[in-house]
Amino acid sequence: MPRRPRHGLQAGLTLGLALLLTTPAPVAAWQSDLAAVLQFREQNRSIITHWPSRPDRVRDEQRALRPENLTDEEVGQITRSVQAQVPGAMVNIGGATAGCNCQNGPDCSSEVWAVAYRPDASHGLRLARINDEWQIGPLQAWWIDFEALARFPADGLTPDDETARARTQAWLDARAALLDAYPTCTWQLDTPTLSSAAD
Repeated sequence: MPRRPRHGLQAGLTLGLALLLTTPAPVAAWQSDLAAVLQFREQNRSIITHWPSRPDRVRDEQRALRPENLTDEEVGQITRSVQAQVPGAMVNIGGATAGCNCQNGPDCSSEVWAVAYRPDASHGLRLARINDEWQIGPLQAWWIDFEALARFPADGLTPDDETARARTQAWLDARAALLDAYPTCTWQLDTPTLSSAAD
């Protein structure tokens, strides 16, 4: 049997090496797309667990109110805090609750639902009285940041080119950082901070 020329063997090895070096690119892109989809799903699971804490007017109306009415000074604090978020809005203020969500910390004594009215739209906000000052508390501030972040990446989860893929990953990273910053209840109380109107 005639022996294969040496230069033919070298050519075959060169071709094989070239294929080995070029084929991982599509595989890497597929792995990147899969990782993005899995990360997105895991983040959605975290958001679902946080969703019950989302400030909501209906839930707030079911909570027990504190016995004393808001003072004029408190109304001014609430109005200024709301208008800092929605400049020029007319503000409608609900009743102050007897207690707080634990995410607003141990220095929170009461919460209130306020609605900012503007010609184009209205915006509901839950304010917290922390250290005797009405303000946007940590929990509401987190949800404001959540609403400001796009619900879905502009380029989709599996874009075709590397530049778009980098933008999608940046969006996922920003979402991950926001989820890591969720205000958790890391302190303990002798009595519950939140009660319902039925209690």
